[in-house]
Amino acid sequence: MVDQKTMNGAANKAEEPSGSVSESLADFVDNLAELGELQLRLLRQDARTSFHKARLAILLFGLGFCAIFAGISLALFGLVEMLAAHAVMSRPAAFLAVGFGALVFGSLAFQYSSGRIASSGEGFRRSNEELIRNLAWVRTVLTQSGRSRKRRA
Repeated sequence: MVDQKTMNGAANKAEEPSGSVSESLADFVDNLAELGELQLRLLRQDARTSFHKARLAILLFGLGFCAIFAGISLALFGLVEMLAAHAVMSRPAAFLAVGFGALVFGSLAFQYSSGRIASSGEGFRRSNEELIRNLAWVRTVLTQSGRSRKRRA
């Protein structure tokens, strides 16, 4: 018969997590927290870079937007009156010409600025690639942690 004390001692040891498992888990959580912090720093830097690249385009976008609305009304009334006063065009034809010109200018400003704004977001590609690598690392650690290690004889 096996000694009862020996059996109880072995059972208690099996129930308690070993120090190396808890240390490994603590290291993993610490590394995961550090990884999250680094990922946020990278995202913040990419956001700054993208905004810096896009600020002129954003300004032009706003100016183009204002130019369409302000330009349509002001140009319509000003040029229509000038053209009608000099008898170059009839009043309705002058309204159409001036309105079309303002729309063309505003559309060109929008097209130029929207292309620049879209390309300024390419800086986030770096954050996205790093996030993908980090998630792959976490998956690898989680899948490998359950496997038993080969012991040396």
